[in-house]
Amino acid sequence: MTTSKKPPAPTLIDDRMTTFLTRQLRDVLDHLPTQQNSRLAKRTRSALNKLQHHTFGSCEQCGYPIDIGRILLDPAVELCTCCEHGLSCPDDHPYHPDGKQPPKGA
Repeated sequence: MTTSKKPPAPTLIDDRMTTFLTRQLRDVLDHLPTQQNSRLAKRTRSALNKLQHHTFGSCEQCGYPIDIGRILLDPAVELCTCCEHGLSCPDDHPYHPDGKQPPKGA
């Protein structure tokens, strides 16, 4: 069975959150050594680019929105929890692209 990548879901990041996350990400870059070309630097630059182009907050693998709590812990996060752990995202993924969440215990 093949799965196709879903189109990115709209992110739920408002202007205030965008400003906050941009500051956080720039602060990370400002404190890295000038010649640092680490995975963290690349992820941080990528997240800043996504914020500027309004594509921030979607999992790079499945396209579902990433939980805001996960984003606040690591603003440069690239994957949702399911994809991070190598699991296939179920149909009842907690963040459907249509904005509906399954009932508790589903």
